[in-house]
Amino acid sequence: MKRKILTVVGARPQFIKAAVISRLIEGEYNEHFEEVLVHTGQHYDNNMSAIFFEELKIKKPDHELVLNTKTNVSQVSKIMFLLEEVIIKENPDFILTYGDTNSTLAAAITASKMSIKLIHIEAGLRSYRYGMQEEINRVVTDKLSQFLFCPNKEAVVNLRKEGIVDNVFNTGDIMLDSFNYYTLKNSKFNILKNDVMYNDYFFVTVHRAENVDNIDRLNKIISALNFLAHNIKIIFSIHPRTKKNLNKFNIKISPKINCIEPQPYLSVVNYIFNCFAVITDSGGLQKEAYFAKKPCITLRDETEWKETVNLGLNKIFKPDELELTKDKISKSILEMPTIFPQIFGDGNCGRKILEILKK
Repeated sequence: MKRKILTVVGARPQFIKAAVISRLIEGEYNEHFEEVLVHTGQHYDNNMSAIFFEELKIKKPDHELVLNTKTNVSQVSKIMFLLEEVIIKENPDFILTYGDTNSTLAAAITASKMSIKLIHIEAGLRSYRYGMQEEINRVVTDKLSQFLFCPNKEAVVNLRKEGIVDNVFNTGDIMLDSFNYYTLKNSKFNILKNDVMYNDYFFVTVHRAENVDNIDRLNKIISALNFLAHNIKIIFSIHPRTKKNLNKFNIKISPKINCIEPQPYLSVVNYIFNCFAVITDSGGLQKEAYFAKKPCITLRDETEWKETVNLGLNKIFKPDELELTKDKISKSILEMPTIFPQIFGDGNCGRKILEILKK
């Protein structure tokens, strides 16, 4: 008898991760599982959401929730309210969540209230910054989960420190599965045009609320990028939230910077593959830079991916201090090692997860 998994997604990183499990369930695990895909609508911009379903060949969502709300509290409560109706209708054996978004938290609380087993993929990550919404989301989700699939050894250790030891598995990082799948299928990337050449530019994304909603931080980040643009090309993929606040705060970007719209996943992978280094505040892009063996500058006070920092391949630059350190960014990249150890598994995370659930 098939077990029904109700998968809840709502943001870019979750679409990429979900593609791995969905593809396996539709293929070699078809006799064991049935997947019901719920898109919460957390990302409302077409470039940030719908296009990923087309590009990654993810099946059309079985249920799409209509939020019409954007604040953290209203998003979580609305998703919970709408998700309850879906769960009653579908009666799943498991609810599956990814990462640390509001959709993840809402799914976790709803599963707990309705006594349905919860699966958390990418469990155990900690920044230990409790004012950060993502940290709240991941800590609560881990506490409520019955199956916790960790991307690395440190995540397992983090959970053990919190007394979470049952059904905790180090399966490697599911993003590596996806990265390998699409890069092997598209071994010759050739979308880069104009005067952009291999290995001669920084690829930049900035989107986190603590950076882009804070005028002082955003101004320091853009000032640092404008400074760097005098010496190296910069391709800046601008998130809708960032774009809105740049206009709101009247912060000007140097004309030397090549500003582009949010990109489909394969385009992002291509830009990373062909760049000199990545500058970002995204957790996902820090890993994708590592997978592509590219140095990374992280514009945050901390990161969940501490191993990459410990290895010297990811350098933290605190946005509040960028004015003092912006001239050190290029120097830091040049001083980084060139060996990238295999710390995120072997690229078979999806199969390992489904084999465990099957048993």
